[in-house]
Amino acid sequence: MRAATVLLISLLHSTDGFSTSRGAPLPPTLARLRGGQAPMTKLAPDVYHAMADKGAANANVPTMKALHQAFMGGMFVAIGGVFALVAAGAMPGLGPDLQRMVVGFIFPIGLIFILQAGGQLMTGNFAVVTAAWLEGKISGMQVLRSFFLAGVGNALGCATMSLLIQSAGLLKGGTATLAAATSLKKCSIPGMQVFIRAILANWLVSMAIFLASAAADMPGKILGIWSCIPMFVTIGLEHSVANMFFLPLGMMAGADVTMGQIITKNIILCTLGNLVGAGGLLAMGMSYQFGALGSK
Repeated sequence: MRAATVLLISLLHSTDGFSTSRGAPLPPTLARLRGGQAPMTKLAPDVYHAMADKGAANANVPTMKALHQAFMGGMFVAIGGVFALVAAGAMPGLGPDLQRMVVGFIFPIGLIFILQAGGQLMTGNFAVVTAAWLEGKISGMQVLRSFFLAGVGNALGCATMSLLIQSAGLLKGGTATLAAATSLKKCSIPGMQVFIRAILANWLVSMAIFLASAAADMPGKILGIWSCIPMFVTIGLEHSVANMFFLPLGMMAGADVTMGQIITKNIILCTLGNLVGAGGLLAMGMSYQFGALGSK
């Protein structure tokens, strides 16, 4: 039984999202079963430099593979969004604030999929690829290429999931009502507020990635993600890739908005704010504490 348990844990164990070699330390649970020692978390400087390495790797993925990873990233975000809308839409009596909290506690599933299944998220690259550039691992053109490919792939993945949900006849009832209300509300927020909310949103999303990367096992990664994502959703902050799914889906559900309004009143401002939150607050802040910016 003990040998079977060790084997099962070794098969189910998920890595920390960064490439590991055959000589890497044993997973913590497996190490304890074998009587060894393994750290449960990494120190902040190590996490930051590992994120920079991950950013360099993302920036060097071949074009079609990068697009595919980003497409799947969009699909992962969207399917988590569908789950959240169906659940929260079935509880209209909670009111919009508590419905948003329900969405917040379910929505992180998409980010878990991305971190563990190898997808790319434009907003995640705003943090890790910027960190790689700050540490001199990649060029400015590689940064722009990575952002562009991730953004295009994420948008295609979100659009595909939206069309699939509509074609499957699932955009109805409370799900459709909540999607339409969300789209209309987000397209009615003043531009500066969208920008500021987007800064804070992607700072929290980047912190979720940072905390998840610090953990050495799946429960720790999930806890890191769930400590941040429900916060930004419940508060009412703005995330560009999430909105690439929620807003067009709301339009399909009958919201009185156009695609032009979705792009100009939300997505563009949201993307810029997300870049400042991840690349400025997190990547530059960490680089000043632990990397190249702080040594200059």
